[in-house]
Amino acid sequence: MNPSKAEKKTRVIIALHSVSMTRGGKEVLQDISWTTRQGEHWFIMGNNGSGKTTMMEVIMGYLWPKRGSVSVLGNRFGEVYLQELRRRIGYVSPWIFKHLGDHVPVEDVIASGTDASVGYYDEFTPALHRNIRAQLDFFHCVDLMERRFGTLSSGQQLKVILARSLINDPDIMILDEPFSLLDIGSSTDILKSSAGKRRDPSYSSSPIISTISSHLFYTDCL
Repeated sequence: MNPSKAEKKTRVIIALHSVSMTRGGKEVLQDISWTTRQGEHWFIMGNNGSGKTTMMEVIMGYLWPKRGSVSVLGNRFGEVYLQELRRRIGYVSPWIFKHLGDHVPVEDVIASGTDASVGYYDEFTPALHRNIRAQLDFFHCVDLMERRFGTLSSGQQLKVILARSLINDPDIMILDEPFSLLDIGSSTDILKSSAGKRRDPSYSSSPIISTISSHLFYTDCL
């Protein structure tokens, strides 16, 4: 049975309840309660060190809160296999850039999104090759496929990481300060391209796009 429009509209996507988090002896998140629902638009603003990235890493399950509960896509943390859940989330973050070696082939970078890792050691099937090429083609950069990640410009690297985040046709996209190295025009173009991809009628599902930077959290429900 397909959910009704009303049910879709009230579907809870992310739910934090009384979450607190300490890093380096400092409480960077204090009693945070936050719920996002399908179709909502959010803006998150804060200075460097205010806890934005920490909150995103809590949502991704990379950090565990000192207190409180976390639920993503109806799955309560502590009752779900996080690696499987991460495969449903397209994630772009400085954390990923830092953990990718300059020598890693672009194709491997994008393929690593299939299991939400930062390395790909499985077999490259013809279907996976086609999917990777399709993601790069959308961002008009198929020519990067044979390159190594460290040889790319900042803008090219971002396109590759975005392609990685979209490889599984995710239910949510979380972009944590992805445009910090780009000018405003390039940032806007890439953001519009990402949103446009999710509106592509060839996609069978209707995922949510959530982009998060130091200034923006945007949810675009199709």
